[in-house]
Amino acid sequence: MTRLDLIEESAAEFLRFGCVGLATNGAAYSIYLLLSGFGVEPLPALAVTYVYSILQSFFLNRVWSYRDDSRAWPAFLRYCFAYVSCYVLNSFVLFLLVKFFRFDHKIVQAFCIALAGIGLYFVQKNWVFAK
Repeated sequence: MTRLDLIEESAAEFLRFGCVGLATNGAAYSIYLLLSGFGVEPLPALAVTYVYSILQSFFLNRVWSYRDDSRAWPAFLRYCFAYVSCYVLNSFVLFLLVKFFRFDHKIVQAFCIALAGIGLYFVQKNWVFAK
């Protein structure tokens, strides 16, 4: 495989990851806003959206984005570890910026989703689904 082939494959992989991410995070953020609208506090609403995101995006990213054909369980465990780590960081940022700095939790969560997406792309590419 030439260097150009690798660049093209990486670009296609990133585009597929972006499509999965937009669909998953769009739905997850909608669920977050819906739960918030029903009076659910930000941190429990965040937990629900992360469970949803893990379950939906693992399959799509494994099969379509990264075209991973290795055993599913080890990859799923790495995926869960990555998402739980991201959840802990996201929870901390959400708590800190909402409770102490009085930012709107909807804005903070939208920002966290964008940052998490960037970080999770590199973690998934280089660890979860590494070839």
